[in-house]
Amino acid sequence: MKNKTEPIINAPEHETDILLVNTPHFNVLYPPSGIAYICEAVRNAGFKPAVMDINNTLIKRFSNNGIDRFWHVDKSIAFWMGEDYPEIEKAFGDSFDEVADVIAECDARVIGFSVNMLNLRTSDHIAKRVRKLAPDKTVIYGGYSCYHADICQSLSDQPDYICVGESETTIVELMRALANGGDPGSVPGVMEKKTGANGYQPRSRTEDLDKIAWPTWREFDLSRYKTLHEFVTVSVNASRGCAWGRCHFCSDFNATPGFRRRSSESLLEEIGYSVEHNGIDNFHLSDLIVNGDHQELERFCDMVIESGLKICFSGQFHIDKRLTPNLLSKLRRAGMPIINFGMETGSNRMMKIMRKGHNVRLAEQCLVNSRRADLITNVNLLVGFPGETMEDIEETVEFLERNREFIDIVEVVNICSIQYGSPLWNNYEKFGVVFDKTPGLREERFWISEDGVNTFDERVRRAELLQNKIEELGIGKGYHSQEFHFLRGGENLFEPGLYKSAVASWIKSSGVLENVDRALVLRSCAVEQATLLVEELRAGAPGTRFDLLCQDSVKDDFDRLMNGGGTFLCQDGPLSVETVNQDTLEELRSLAYDAVVVPFGAMPRYTYRKVLEFAETLRPGKVVTVDFIGEMEEYTPDDKPGKVVA
Repeated sequence: MKNKTEPIINAPEHETDILLVNTPHFNVLYPPSGIAYICEAVRNAGFKPAVMDINNTLIKRFSNNGIDRFWHVDKSIAFWMGEDYPEIEKAFGDSFDEVADVIAECDARVIGFSVNMLNLRTSDHIAKRVRKLAPDKTVIYGGYSCYHADICQSLSDQPDYICVGESETTIVELMRALANGGDPGSVPGVMEKKTGANGYQPRSRTEDLDKIAWPTWREFDLSRYKTLHEFVTVSVNASRGCAWGRCHFCSDFNATPGFRRRSSESLLEEIGYSVEHNGIDNFHLSDLIVNGDHQELERFCDMVIESGLKICFSGQFHIDKRLTPNLLSKLRRAGMPIINFGMETGSNRMMKIMRKGHNVRLAEQCLVNSRRADLITNVNLLVGFPGETMEDIEETVEFLERNREFIDIVEVVNICSIQYGSPLWNNYEKFGVVFDKTPGLREERFWISEDGVNTFDERVRRAELLQNKIEELGIGKGYHSQEFHFLRGGENLFEPGLYKSAVASWIKSSGVLENVDRALVLRSCAVEQATLLVEELRAGAPGTRFDLLCQDSVKDDFDRLMNGGGTFLCQDGPLSVETVNQDTLEELRSLAYDAVVVPFGAMPRYTYRKVLEFAETLRPGKVVTVDFIGEMEEYTPDDKPGKVVA
C-alpha cells in the first residue's frame, strides 16, 4: 500500500520547541488556521514552532488507493468518530504508528495536537504511542473540541494539559511555565490532566481582536494545499462568535460566546501580506457569519475596491434584510464570486422552530438580489430537526423548484445531530427528543422523537429524498465538486488580463466566427465583465458586429458598449425564454443573427443549460459555446444542453 523506502512523514528540519500536529479529518481544502495562529503566538514569544499536518500528508499519500473516501464530507462522521472507524485503522495499517515514531524522535519537548470531534480518535492513537516511546515529552490538546471546559476533563486520557477555548495567550504562558519550572496548572485557561477541573481557572476572552497576531504561514509549505484547480486558499478570520447566536441546533455560538470583529484595516493588512509574501489571492472567511457587522463589512469592501487588490474570497452568510443590493454588488466587486447561505429549510414553520431569524420571503429576496449582483448562490440544508414533518420537506422541495433559477448550488444536506452545548442539547426534552441512554459526545446523531417517527434512518431517507430532487432540478452539488464546473469561483474569467487572454484564445482557436456579419453574445453576468467580453470579441473579429444581452440590475453607464457600434440590451434577471422581456425577445428574433455566442465561465450548470436553450430558440443550429479554458466549437441541436465544450 505504501513505499517502505520513503517515510510517511518527515520530522522538522530545524530545532523546535513545540511541534503542532493536525491529524486526519474531513477538511483538506485549507491549511489549518488554528495551528497557524498558535505558531504566530509562540514564535512572537521567542519559541520555535513547527507544524506536522498529517491530514494533508495522508490524503496525498493514499489518494490513489481509494482511501480518499474517508475525507468525503457525507461519510466523515461515520468513518472518523463512529462505528466505521476500524475500517480506517485497517486501511492505514501502521501509518499512524509511523507518524508517532517520527514525533517521538523529534527534538521538540512539547507536542500540541489540534483536536476536533472528527480527529480525536486518531489524535489519541498517535498521542498514546508518543507518550509510550517518549515519556519525557509534554502532550497538549487544544482546538475546537476543547472549547467546553465542563467536558475537557473527560475528553481524553492522553494529554498532560488541555488549552481550553481561545488559546493564543494561554499557550504562550503555558510554554513559559514549562520552560521555567513554573506551575502549568495555575495558568488561566489550562486544565491539567492529573487534577481535572479542580483548580482550573478560566481565561477571559480577548475583546480586541486586532491585538491577536494574524497568521503569516511561515511554518507551512502552502503549495501542498493546491486544489484540483491548482490554486491555494487560506482561511482568514474577520470575527469571532456569532452576531445572531440564536439557532437552536448550533453549538458554535456557545463555544465562542459573544461577537467580536477585527477592524477592516487589520483584515486588509493580513490579506495584503499573503498576496505579497505568499502569492495567495484566494481566501476563505472562516467567520461563523461573515455579515455579523454589515457596516464594517461594507467598509471592508470599499477598502478592497479602493486598494486595487485582485483577490477572491468566500464565506458563510446569515440571511438578513441588511444584505442590500448595494452591499451585495460591492461584495462582488471586491472579489467575492460566491455567497453561502445557511438557509436550512424552505418551510416557514421550521425556520421559526429552528430560530433562524428569517422567513421564506426574505430568503427568496436574498437569493434574487444575490443573483442580480452576479453572485453564485450556495445554500445549505438541514433535515430531521425535531418537529419536522414530511409536509415541511415538501415545502422545502417546492422552495427549490420555485427558486431554482436563483440557487446555483446546494453545498450539503445535513442530517440533524444534537450538538453538545447547543440549545437543542441543553433542552432536548422540551423538543420531544429521546436518547437510548444518557446523552454523550458519541450519541449526537442517534436520537429519536417521542412518537418514534423521527429516527436516524428516517432522517437519512429524507436527506436522500432532497438530494435526489436537487439532482433532478439540475442544481449544483457543491462548489468544490467536479459536478459543478467553475474556476476560482469564476474569478479567473473576471480578472481583466486573464479574461483578455481567454477571449484571444477563443478567437484564435476556431474559425467559427469567420464570415459572420452579426452575432449576439449572451452572458449571465454584470455589466463590467460583459463590456470587457464584447470589446475583446470586437478586437478579435473586427469584421463582425456584436450585440450583447446580459443580466444586470445596474443600468448606469453603457457608453463604452454603445461606442463599439453594437447594441446593448440589459435583462434584469437570469437569461431564459421565460424571463426575457417579450418585446426584447421579438426584437432579437427579428434580427436573424448569423451566430449566437454563449461563453461559459462561472455560470452554473443549470443556468448555462437555460442560456443555451434560449440561444437555440434565437438561432437554431448556429450556437457557439465557449468553455473556461478557451476552446470554441459549434453547438448543434443534437448536443445535450449544458454541455461544456472541451
